[in-house]
Amino acid sequence: IHLGDAKQALVAGRLAKRLKAHNLTSYSDYIALITRNAEEAQSAVDLLTTNETYFFREPQHFDYLRDVILPSHKVNSPFRVWSAACSTGEEPYSVAMLLSAETRNKKWEITATDLSTRVLSTARRGCYSMSRIQHIPKSYLNTFCLKGTGPEEGNLLVDRKIRNQVHFMQLNLNEPLPDLGSFDLIFLRNVMIYFKSETKKSIVARLINQLKVGGFLFIGHSESMNQPNDLLEIYLTPGEFHFGDEGTRVRTLLGEGGVIFFWHKRMRYGVVCHFRFTTRYETSPSLDPAFADEAMNLALLEMSRANTKPSEYCSKIFVYSDTNARQNLDVAQK
Repeated sequence: IHLGDAKQALVAGRLAKRLKAHNLTSYSDYIALITRNAEEAQSAVDLLTTNETYFFREPQHFDYLRDVILPSHKVNSPFRVWSAACSTGEEPYSVAMLLSAETRNKKWEITATDLSTRVLSTARRGCYSMSRIQHIPKSYLNTFCLKGTGPEEGNLLVDRKIRNQVHFMQLNLNEPLPDLGSFDLIFLRNVMIYFKSETKKSIVARLINQLKVGGFLFIGHSESMNQPNDLLEIYLTPGEFHFGDEGTRVRTLLGEGGVIFFWHKRMRYGVVCHFRFTTRYETSPSLDPAFADEAMNLALLEMSRANTKPSEYCSKIFVYSDTNARQNLDVAQK
């Protein structure tokens, strides 16, 4: 876990009670304590890591799982998912509800891990405040959740048949992994923000080895893969974008195509347009206007209203293509 100098006040504030509990007068003494006391070291980790999460967070991932990944899973083996930083359990339980509702007779398995034993304890119980249910689809809420009564009023309990399908375990992603088997889908969302670039790269490489060929790795919307990996392809859905080094392989739901980033320096206004190459009826590729023209025209109209100059416009163009990449880039630039 990497916490820069700017986090000093946060670290001091969160650990102050632990110093008091052990009658320590300095943080140096506390560091000495946690180097020899594994239980206290775990308490420190629990206090220093933020475990913000909620059911069906970043719903586009769940839509993609339901609409794209599951229909294409044809093999007879169980569909296996790993929630690699599961926190208090909302993420793996969200996946479990979706799989239970959408897979019919298909078998599936979920492994959920986290560094913190405290949040894992909460996850195993599967009991949450009713204030946390707003993102659970109503049909899932009625089918897979129990409303508390009496002393449990105001709480929600994930149904036992869902809880029994999720295997929770404590695990440090920055250490050699145990034999977990291979997975069709790994969630590694909103955890890489804690790591330096080299640590992030090694963790991603470690997890890739746990993916089945053609499997998927989900990262958080606010995260990026700074170092592309030869074994990964980047999948984009409309509205998403990726900055990568030369050699990054990109696929989209639109097939071969590209992305135009178009913006205005002074206005700080811009548009991201996905476009598709059409070669079905042409001897050379051309741009399909259905995906790009309208958005580009709207952006230009908005910019022209502010008396902008063409010299103030900026653009970047990326293409993704299995063949004729150079030719397609020329088409896009024109």
